Amino acid sequence: NDTLQGKAKYLGIIMGATPQAVEDRRRGVYSYEALRSRLAEGKFSRPGARDMLAPVIRLEPLTAAEMLVLCDKLAAMHAGLYGYSQSVTDEDLAEFIKIEFSRVGADSNITPREVIRDFIELLDLMYQHPEMKLADLLASEEFAWTKSEAVSNDAAAAFAEFTL
Repeated sequence: NDTLQGKAKYLGIIMGATPQAVEDRRRGVYSYEALRSRLAEGKFSRPGARDMLAPVIRLEPLTAAEMLVLCDKLAAMHAGLYGYSQSVTDEDLAEFIKIEFSRVGADSNITPREVIRDFIELLDLMYQHPEMKLADLLASEEFAWTKSEAVSNDAAAAFAEFTL
């Protein structure tokens, strides 16, 4: 109460949680009615117009462009940490992000953790095996799981005459 009323100067509590951990009325933070009423989002907040001074700040998922910038910074940090010159090009980064975001369900389920894990693995492999190139790793069979087989432009001969 004191922090919300401005009586506890210079005191702040920062926590990170999933929406379910906060909003679940049986086991989450909102299961305690007094906290729910203090922390619940206002009526006027919506995606793109969030109250950044509210006690709970909902973060929007990172876009592909933001993830591209993150991967670029990670590549620079990786090169600095291990003392090599960065060999990942902007085109390589763009191709990696394109592949990651074209996976089935990526539009709603992709997390920065998955993208970072895959990208760091690629950087580690390239560092340990300098002859490898990112483009070759992305084109390999091991990375083919990211392509959706559900949607294809290839028509089987048996369905060539079939139209919807």
